[in-house]
Amino acid sequence: MWRLLILAAVAAAAQAQLPPPGMRCPQRTLVISELGGNQANAKQFAQEHFHYMAGLMKSGKVIAAGPTDDKHTAVILFATSDWNEAEELLKKEPFHRAHVLAVKSHSVWNACEAAP
Repeated sequence: MWRLLILAAVAAAAQAQLPPPGMRCPQRTLVISELGGNQANAKQFAQEHFHYMAGLMKSGKVIAAGPTDDKHTAVILFATSDWNEAEELLKKEPFHRAHVLAVKSHSVWNACEAAP
């Protein structure tokens, strides 16, 4: 009997609609990149990379971005849920364009946060 109750509770939680009360959950594109074959030239493209990313952040197209602690991986959170739009921005991004970084994975993320 208790197994049936637990199963029912899990099924109900899985069907709960987003966003939960008091939150909003916009869909965003989460991109994980790793060092590419041209990381030796990172310094050459660094200033252009920082300038480009700052522009995307100021325009609201990128929510957050930066390296991880392992120093081999970077993450970018795009405001859009459209991979094609994010990919077009990455094609212009200096580190990706120069193969300093290469996309390892990408997915749409329901980025829940407290509602304003």
